[in-house]
Amino acid sequence: MTEKKDSGILDSVSNALRILKSYSHSQPVKRVNDIAKELNVSKSTASRLVKTLAAEGFLTKDTESAGYRLGKMTLTLGGIFANSNEIYREMGPVLNEIVSETKESAHLAVIIEKELVYLMKYVGPYYADTKIDIGETNPLHATSSGKVLLAYGDSNRINEIKKEGLDAYTEHTITNPILFEKELLKIRRNGYAVSMEEYTYHNFSIAAPVFNIDGEVVCAIGMAAPTSRLKQNKLPNLIKIIVNGSKIASELLGWDG
Repeated sequence: MTEKKDSGILDSVSNALRILKSYSHSQPVKRVNDIAKELNVSKSTASRLVKTLAAEGFLTKDTESAGYRLGKMTLTLGGIFANSNEIYREMGPVLNEIVSETKESAHLAVIIEKELVYLMKYVGPYYADTKIDIGETNPLHATSSGKVLLAYGDSNRINEIKKEGLDAYTEHTITNPILFEKELLKIRRNGYAVSMEEYTYHNFSIAAPVFNIDGEVVCAIGMAAPTSRLKQNKLPNLIKIIVNGSKIASELLGWDG
């Protein structure tokens, strides 16, 4: 009986976490019916989970609909994570300097499972619709940060990505596995990656790896901007700024080169 009860508790915890993880920039508000369908549980079960999460501050009722938004407790936990995480503490000034030098938005990204996730973003003074927001996920193979992290990462992950297929987002996306391997080799030689309209048209991005004290790449920092503001003779200077920023960031984490 105890074992069955424990199993039920674990299922409830798992479903509650799945609810929280299901929120995104494109779906900031969810109704109980939608949650029930996504979790494949009854409406009564979904309603009970939602009410529990709301009571604990992880969800809050949306004032303009019958749905629920993420609550203040998620922000509290995010703040605790940011304040206690070395990467967050050290990368902020580096991203701020990139914004100061380029006048474009700068970001920090990591790999979570098989997607690129943006953890930090410093907005530049120029407007840019680049699909880069904190918590947003983007494909690894079509973004500069994703390609950098793959190039310096586990070969097994590269093989998995290739096996699942390199989806085309624009006509410039590298979808040929052999060409993609060559791209990753070039990135390791150069120490940076460029994505020129590979994920979205009219946008480009540059990224470089950040190493920790053990010489492991823990994240990528970069910038993204519309191609309309890019001049070919300006690209080398932007690359230099990003690479220099990644070196400073790595040194702050204890890397000695």
